Amino acid sequence: METINHRAEKGLILAGQSHVHKITPRTTAAQLYKVLSEKNKDTWYNVIEKSSGEVTCDCEDFKQRNSICKHQWAVIFSETQTSDDLKAYAFVRAGVQV
Repeated sequence: METINHRAEKGLILAGQSHVHKITPRTTAAQLYKVLSEKNKDTWYNVIEKSSGEVTCDCEDFKQRNSICKHQWAVIFSETQTSDDLKAYAFVRAGVQV
């Protein structure tokens, strides 16, 4: 059975609700995205994708686990072009064979 992790599901919802805003153009060394909090509509999280490929978030979940959070998933989903790409990428990142 195909499953997707909980954080990826929440990230997909955030992306689908247009809660991700790219702040810097792709030509810069690091990309900054602002992702609206799921619970507090006055809170935005900074997701930074460095040119090295490292992606960070300033939310507590990422700080505590140092593993991909729903805000990072939201950025991934908002930058992915097709629904097939989204599904495949989500499953690969979640460690699920499709």
